[in-house]
Amino acid sequence: MDFTTDPGFAALRFAPLDPVYFSYRVISVGDGSSRLIAEGDLDEGGDTSRFTIECSAACGLRRVLIERGLGRPETHRLRVG
Repeated sequence: MDFTTDPGFAALRFAPLDPVYFSYRVISVGDGSSRLIAEGDLDEGGDTSRFTIECSAACGLRRVLIERGLGRPETHRLRVG
């Protein structure tokens, strides 16, 4: 993926030069704030992790949510903020 051509990633100036190991999404929440999501299985052990960052219209950090073991009953969640 060419991050520089995506309007959401370009606005965040997110353009990694090296290969990426997660899939990334930028979601506009509608009130001017955004949700940034990264999902992947970094060690290829079968456990998908999701990192979610919510920020305000001025990109002031509101909340971070880290989830491991998605799709399993024992999913671990850590919420900051």
